[in-house]
Amino acid sequence: MDQVIGIDLGTTDSRVAICRNGVFQVLPSIPSFIAFRGDLSEPLFGDEAKLQVSMNPLCTVFQINRLIGKRSLDFGVKQEMSLWPFRFYSPTLDENEEPVVDVQYDGKSKTFSAVAILSLFLRNLRKIALQDLSIGGEQDVVLDCVISVPSVFNDSQRRSVRNAAKQAGFNILRILNETSAAVIHYGVRKGVEQLDLNKSYEHHQQVEKRQKMDDEENILVFDLGGGSLSVAIIRVKEDDNVKKFQVKSQAGDSHLGGKDVDDRILLHCLNKFAEINKDVSPRTFTNLDRQQDGAKYLAMSLSRLRFECERAKTAFSSRGHGDEIIQVSSFHNTKNLVCTLSFDEFQNITKDLCTKCKMAIVQCITDANLKDPSSVDKVIALGRSTELPGIKNLLESMFSGIIKFPGTNAVVRGAATQASLLSGQDVINKVRRDSLMDVTSFDVSIELHLGGKQTLIRRNTKLPAQADYILGTTSEQQVISTFRVYEQGWDELDNFVGLFKVEDIPPGTYRTPNITAKFKIDQDGILDGTAMDAHHTPDICAGDPQPVPRPSSEPGAYNSTYPGYECSVMIYKGRFSSDDIEVLRQRNGAAM
Repeated sequence: MDQVIGIDLGTTDSRVAICRNGVFQVLPSIPSFIAFRGDLSEPLFGDEAKLQVSMNPLCTVFQINRLIGKRSLDFGVKQEMSLWPFRFYSPTLDENEEPVVDVQYDGKSKTFSAVAILSLFLRNLRKIALQDLSIGGEQDVVLDCVISVPSVFNDSQRRSVRNAAKQAGFNILRILNETSAAVIHYGVRKGVEQLDLNKSYEHHQQVEKRQKMDDEENILVFDLGGGSLSVAIIRVKEDDNVKKFQVKSQAGDSHLGGKDVDDRILLHCLNKFAEINKDVSPRTFTNLDRQQDGAKYLAMSLSRLRFECERAKTAFSSRGHGDEIIQVSSFHNTKNLVCTLSFDEFQNITKDLCTKCKMAIVQCITDANLKDPSSVDKVIALGRSTELPGIKNLLESMFSGIIKFPGTNAVVRGAATQASLLSGQDVINKVRRDSLMDVTSFDVSIELHLGGKQTLIRRNTKLPAQADYILGTTSEQQVISTFRVYEQGWDELDNFVGLFKVEDIPPGTYRTPNITAKFKIDQDGILDGTAMDAHHTPDICAGDPQPVPRPSSEPGAYNSTYPGYECSVMIYKGRFSSDDIEVLRQRNGAAM
């Protein structure tokens, strides 16, 4: 099948589009909700699932992007788990393991991994695409696609998206960063209409005139959606009548979005309710035991309150002043919840979120080697959360011209454009399949045997990226070597990627043989490793206090010419074998 779709996998809503010869067909947005009823085998999706969430909260799963690729010990996960009405828990005492979703309906219970939940949702998107985009083909056909994700998605999240898509019957041609997708759409749209998009879309201040050629721009993409913040500096340049999109830097936060604003308002209301009703603690709702008697009614109240908090947030974003009265009748034990939230209070509880956004912008500008915000030619603001008053003021104070894309289809159109290019359309309005040059989102480092970490691949390295690392055995006759691999973003928080286990090492003396470990990050931002016996004595091994890696942004730049013995590498966290994926794909197909 030569028709490839683009998917914008959003925390709040998801979208599907196709680009045929430069003409887009975009389907209506689909709420990222999935609900279970009856025997738990035939879920509801999208609007159907969202409309019944207040009556069926324990079996309605939403904000899928905040679930995927996460572990119990990951930053912010425990707090999020406390505010979701559905049950999301770790099935074992090992907090490195991925939690599961437990849904219960009429005495029935069933557990799903986050990958399985996303796979079911993607399978529904696939079904809709086959029906509504005039693609044709049987329901069991494998459909090619490009899926956009937040640029701050880590290895585990990207790998989980890929696994879920395979289980759903998709063949992913590319996992594309949302910021890159938006700029691709900008480049295509600008060329088609032959105009400055600031004249077509809303802008807050006049864009100052610059002595810069129209064929080169530094664009900052600020994407603040329901679940995450992604910021990128992308240089758009026209060279030999072909547009080039070069990502210079990116930053963001996978725990900063509209959901976090909703959570702040919700906790504010719970605290106010507890102040008035001394016999009630906010922990009654935030530490909800979903298996206790009355859990459903508590979860129903929490769902109704969340809806009111979202309404208040939207009202403040559109009006920018005044008070909002948040009311939920019979919230707890027939007691009504009534909370008046002033605009000043709203600004105060979201102030630190705006500060985090500014920090990400400043870091992005610094990493791109730009002098200051005045070096940015345009800002593309994406996501409903950019309408928050604090965010509006932040962008207006830092930059001169802000492009607001109409509606919310910029990302999915960019994904559909990339899908069309990868499917064989070499040029779409001066954009070629190789026009995008993306970069890594994280530093990749390994933990040394004598302590400390060594960075192998730096953040903002051009993709695909590779680094070789020479390590020696640390004991006599050693046949297995294990080491821990980490990611680190611009916020300097470490994320444990996995335990790499090198097996089948030929027995030898201390530090011999020497193993060449190769780390590769592909175009999707997914890390993999290989290892080979180097058959020579290195100057450095993993046990040395000051090892020197040999990084490269060009794949294969350090391929060894010596004959070697290939060692097997097992990566233990967040990985599915091809057999696992096929079994789950068939199981999910049967469930639909």
